Amino acid sequence: MTLTMTTMTTMTTKKKMTTGKPDAVIIALLSVVSLALIIANVVLHCQFAIMSFPLIGIIAYCAYIRLGDYDIHIISDYIQTGEAALGSFALFSSLLFVSGNPHLALLIAFFALLAYELFLRAAVAPDKKELAIIGATAQAILMAIAGFIISGGVGLPAGGPRLILFGCSPSLGPSFVFPAGALLLAALLFFLAWAFRPELRLFSLGPAFSKSSAPVSTGLSAALITARAALLAMTIFFAGWMCGAGFSIHRLYRGRHADAVTLLSLICFWQIITLLDRLAGPWHAAALIYIASYAMFLLYLNKRVYLYDRYQQS
Repeated sequence: MTLTMTTMTTMTTKKKMTTGKPDAVIIALLSVVSLALIIANVVLHCQFAIMSFPLIGIIAYCAYIRLGDYDIHIISDYIQTGEAALGSFALFSSLLFVSGNPHLALLIAFFALLAYELFLRAAVAPDKKELAIIGATAQAILMAIAGFIISGGVGLPAGGPRLILFGCSPSLGPSFVFPAGALLLAALLFFLAWAFRPELRLFSLGPAFSKSSAPVSTGLSAALITARAALLAMTIFFAGWMCGAGFSIHRLYRGRHADAVTLLSLICFWQIITLLDRLAGPWHAAALIYIASYAMFLLYLNKRVYLYDRYQQS
């Protein structure tokens, strides 16, 4: 009897933790703030590509976050893991030394991130602190290499420091064919991660739960790694580093509509970065991205967040 009452109390407590947040109020507030910022940026005549294409990267990152619910290696933002630095460096170096074609730069960034994903899985334990140490090391190494390249007299590619803010979005011009294809791919991967969530959740628990054969498990692991690299490449290409607080927001938020809150939070942050870039310059905006990402990461690092709390009633 006592055990039953304890179980009921625990379930009630978890239910309150999961549904007690006023989701509608938070979503409405984020929507109003985002709309106000969009209007301010339009009034200031911000570039069309900057006001439109980063949304593709944000959607790609939301799909990446969704994959994190089924992949034990996705446990922190791409800034902390060093993936953002590697992706931006791949874009930077390919635009300088290979071709000015942004489509080719995206392909090179994808293969660079794919190789880095394999390295992280083979050499690094799925631990937030260890990933953060490896990521900080990767950032320092790549920053030093970029510094040597620039100090050697090589000019910055078009956009310069805005590669960190908006990726290659400003260089795309008025073309819609390539961005539309990238948007459809990001949306498709998000839908697949949502549609097959029961199967992916069983897979994430190990062979004893999924009952999959070895070839199927290997194929699914390869598909997840490839999808992660593709989504990160699109995120960095279209939205730079500005999504670097999204993962922590998603994991820390305890309401039922975390996907909507994360998306709106990233849209709001995107407009803040755009406004700050317009008023104070790209380096101030880049500093805000970095500080916000690590502030949210440190908050998440010190919290015990359980994935099943949000999904226990679904």
